[in-house]
Amino acid sequence: MAAITTIDFTNQNSLEAAGAAHAEGIQKLEIVIDTNSANTNGLNIAAGDFPIFDIPGGWMHLGTAVEVLTAEGGTCTMGIGITGSLETFMAAAACNLNAAAGTIVTDVDAANASAGAAGGYLTAAAGITVRCDVQNAMDAGKFRVTQLWVDMNGKGTTGFANQI
Repeated sequence: MAAITTIDFTNQNSLEAAGAAHAEGIQKLEIVIDTNSANTNGLNIAAGDFPIFDIPGGWMHLGTAVEVLTAEGGTCTMGIGITGSLETFMAAAACNLNAAAGTIVTDVDAANASAGAAGGYLTAAAGITVRCDVQNAMDAGKFRVTQLWVDMNGKGTTGFANQI
């Protein structure tokens, strides 16, 4: 099984960290996207989607949050999801990247959060790539995307007392 990774698409202008919450079987993923720096280095973040995290099979999504660090300065929204279903975790209409700095948006697609109707999104065996789906061109905004995932693959139930 592949490890969870943060995709470094901004040519060293993103902050990557497993974070203090990292523990065996739990991953807190965080990336800061600075569109001004990215554009300066030749990566134009225009309307469209781009990859941010790779998640292996058998992991459950617990939550997604987006924090605006610097407002874009014009209309700009973003969805977060996976290829083929780009609004799996966060619908674009609810994530305003031109909001005031410090604004945090969380889990606007409740069906795929831990307390949602579907009980959480579980990745397929092949794994997935989490993608940002920007609805407008960006050149000034800066924002942080954070996700929490838990490994649902069995590891501790083989050959122990909790086996039937």
